[in-house]
Amino acid sequence: MISPMKSLLCLLIIPLALIAEEGPIPNTFDPLLQTRKETHVAFNNRPLARVMGQTISLFDVVKKMNLFLHQHYPQAFESRTQLYQFYVTNWRPTLDEMINNRLIILEAEERELTVSDGDVRQEMEDRFGPNIMISLNELGLGYEEARQMIHDEIAVRQMSYFKIHSKAMQEVTPNKVKDQYIAYKQAHPQDDKWTYQMLTIRGDDPDVLSQASKRAEELLASGIKNLKETADNLQGEFDSAKITVSNDISMSEKHLSKANRSILSSLATGEISPITEQKSRGNGPNVYRLFHLKDHQVDAAADFDDVSTDLKDQLLRKHVEKHHTEYVAQLKAKYQYETNIPADYQPFISR
Repeated sequence: MISPMKSLLCLLIIPLALIAEEGPIPNTFDPLLQTRKETHVAFNNRPLARVMGQTISLFDVVKKMNLFLHQHYPQAFESRTQLYQFYVTNWRPTLDEMINNRLIILEAEERELTVSDGDVRQEMEDRFGPNIMISLNELGLGYEEARQMIHDEIAVRQMSYFKIHSKAMQEVTPNKVKDQYIAYKQAHPQDDKWTYQMLTIRGDDPDVLSQASKRAEELLASGIKNLKETADNLQGEFDSAKITVSNDISMSEKHLSKANRSILSSLATGEISPITEQKSRGNGPNVYRLFHLKDHQVDAAADFDDVSTDLKDQLLRKHVEKHHTEYVAQLKAKYQYETNIPADYQPFISR
């Protein structure tokens, strides 16, 4: 069973997009600070930050990125383009994360937080599989170095749970989820889609139009079931009137006129409306119309039960991010740290 802590942390994982492959390379990677013929990636190593006297170099950042790739996107090691793109895109966010995590570990050490050897051993087995040394060799990591990295990750998770996630969980109450649903419904107003056909009777003589409209109702009452047949019969009897039938019209409710929406909403699917007199757009006599409702698709906001879990997760992410920002700011004010990155620094070169 997944613990609440791990479940919450999963909410914060942001998938990192990898671009298309450009030729395979061996599925081994040794992050040496030199140009590798196999990878065509050069590393311009230098110190990037110091946290309470401890230096974080580009080399350390690369190892951290490789650990992430090994767990989530091992296929990236098979493409020099993917690998280079990943490094260039993610080295700075990874550095920021490492600085934040180091600050959290400092407080964990100050509070004498303990991480059991069993938890570290289990995490290493889960992460690197049964052949741990082979996996570590591919990543250019020693056993003790990898063990310390896993130990620190667990410590960060535990501190984050108590200082960040537990607070967020307390704040995301059922009432707040309901409020979020109300906001969701307001942001997703119902916009039904109507599909209908319309018969229109136009002309210059109001008397002829009135007679034609009455005749249309008689034809429908006699058993005619479609507007095209009705129009053909009417046109043969009232040649001075212009009788047209539209193609099927599909329109969202927000674009329907108030008059047409009122008529369509009174019909069941497949029904034809009574004859309706409507004002002409010009200065001539009014027109008469019949509406045949072909389809009505209701596009209402999803029910609460269908979206409540997603809404709760969204709220949880929001509160987690807020508390994470506040917590890191407190740690940065408490402990000494600095970054040293020249403006023109180019950490990687693809060759």
